[in-house]
Amino acid sequence: MSVQIKSRAINSVGSKVGKKRQELYKSAIEWIHCSIAGSNYLEAISLAGSLISDRLESRLNRITGDVKGFRSLSEIIELFSQLEPNEELRRIAAFEVYEWMQARDSSLHDMVKLEENRFLSWQDRVETNKKIARKGLVLFRKIDKKIKYLNKRS
Repeated sequence: MSVQIKSRAINSVGSKVGKKRQELYKSAIEWIHCSIAGSNYLEAISLAGSLISDRLESRLNRITGDVKGFRSLSEIIELFSQLEPNEELRRIAAFEVYEWMQARDSSLHDMVKLEENRFLSWQDRVETNKKIARKGLVLFRKIDKKIKYLNKRS
């Protein structure tokens, strides 16, 4: 089975892509708030990851013109270290996004795994997930704000 590489929809004058993407972002943010309020932290974490990935991928597209999309967050971070001209945004991706991605992966994949000499309760894990979900939304907003600023200047 071959893997199909998807292309990002690109906004241009007269297209509806920007408006559709804005609607999706708004809905995702609202859903994250509802998920956190309903203690559905894994769902909120997953959506925050999607927002972060899409925003960073959008920036890569603007820099390179490459419309290949739907990359993993780790691939995006690697490309950012090589291609992003803004030092602050490179640092955010290399450190803050990477750290959050590690926490996200642990929360999604290690909920019922026991680490030797570290026996976290279910409630401790849920509380950690709550923090990761909130941090993901804060991180998305930080990235979004910085990218909007940079895009206006270029």
